[in-house]
Amino acid sequence: MYYSLSFDPAKHYIHVELNMKELPAGDLTMVLPVWAPGYYNLAFFPKNITDFCPMKSDGTKLKWTKEGATRWIVDKGSASDVKLTYRVYSNFINVCEAMVDSTHAFVPLSGICMYRLGQVKESVDLTVTPFPAWKEITTAMDIVSSTAPYKLKAPDFDVLYDSPILLGNQHIADFDLDGHGYQVVTPQGAPVDERVIPSLKKMIAATTKMFGETPYKDYKFMWLGKGMGGLEHAACQADYSGLDFTFKDSTEFLDFFSFVSHEFFHLYNIKRIRPIELGPFDYEHAVYTPSLWISEGFTNLYSDYDLVRAGIADGDFLLSQLSGHIKGIEGKEGHKHFTLRQSSYDAWLYFYDSPEDTSDRMFSFYLKGPIVGFLMDIYIRHESNNSRSLDDVMRALYNKYYKQLQRGFTEEEAWQVINETAGCDMSEFRRYVETTDEIDYSRLLGYAGLKLDGFTVERQSKCDPLAAKIRASLLGK
Repeated sequence: MYYSLSFDPAKHYIHVELNMKELPAGDLTMVLPVWAPGYYNLAFFPKNITDFCPMKSDGTKLKWTKEGATRWIVDKGSASDVKLTYRVYSNFINVCEAMVDSTHAFVPLSGICMYRLGQVKESVDLTVTPFPAWKEITTAMDIVSSTAPYKLKAPDFDVLYDSPILLGNQHIADFDLDGHGYQVVTPQGAPVDERVIPSLKKMIAATTKMFGETPYKDYKFMWLGKGMGGLEHAACQADYSGLDFTFKDSTEFLDFFSFVSHEFFHLYNIKRIRPIELGPFDYEHAVYTPSLWISEGFTNLYSDYDLVRAGIADGDFLLSQLSGHIKGIEGKEGHKHFTLRQSSYDAWLYFYDSPEDTSDRMFSFYLKGPIVGFLMDIYIRHESNNSRSLDDVMRALYNKYYKQLQRGFTEEEAWQVINETAGCDMSEFRRYVETTDEIDYSRLLGYAGLKLDGFTVERQSKCDPLAAKIRASLLGK
């Protein structure tokens, strides 16, 4: 599969050419995904395709038909070599859709490159010809030639789709840590606060220490400028934010770093530790899973844990974040009608298209997931005299399902690991996931010398030695 991309900034198009060699006889079915892993919404990328044109190697055009939203069926007969050309409209400020203008091109490839039906594991060679004014390229993909036109290579379409490309005149700051290379990439002319790289080093060290290994060679922080949303990848993250990467106060700085830490923790939790439904990927359909409260909810907890552990934030920041989550759940009607498991499973239906009564009948796993994770962590520590924790659960999932079995976990397997690793009965927490039962905040927070005042999590003035020990483990000094 030999792809070539070029760009029309004035009209916001990517021009695509695909050359395929030594194809078997018969019809050729090409597929374009309708979603991007990590973004639980049907983006319907095929809507952006125009001027689809298949031809033989001698330029003779071939007939084709469309099947559903995702498939183009080419009647190629006995032809073994086929060239496809098409254009992709690309004018979206979105982490899973492309943007092409006079200043840059952001190219998430799941909406750009078609694969042959059933052949996601084919290798891909990619030639990228930038607009002449663009002098930089950033991607986690292997770069074979670093001068324009750029030559890139991916072992399969899963890696290709997991490796967005940024072209333009972006600012790039490099640093090394423990034998790995990193880049902080920001838009042209966007200065980076001097605290950013030292804080990134601390955050990375705290996260990788928990798992004991770094699952990539190099990593890119692709910060794309003003917009909303971030998306994790196996060796990079692509983030829009409302900031220009200078921060007016510490609150703004910590909120941004919590966001960046969230996407970084996904390196382990969802890119490696994942629900079994999320791989191998079905790129043509929504993929429902009841376990996003682990994949996203726990990640939302650990994004703040890691800032505290790294010394970037203090325990008050963690308590403030948890208080916000609790207010978002307990302060609204939805938690009485919707379960955390339902919230995970139905994310495709409501998360990016919420009706106006959403908070009256449902809620986000991004809010209740970290609450349940935090209370589960406290309970495990209490029952084990602070010798075990939620960290042990995450490491057990990582070692068993990612490293040993090299697959995702089922819902029952996740609960089995939670119970076995905790070494105690965790049925109370399963109730909090699968029912609308009210959470016993007073007892569970009390195990860590904490209390709930309204929606605010606070330290108790007096607590027993074990509770004090657990509180110190969670909040630091």
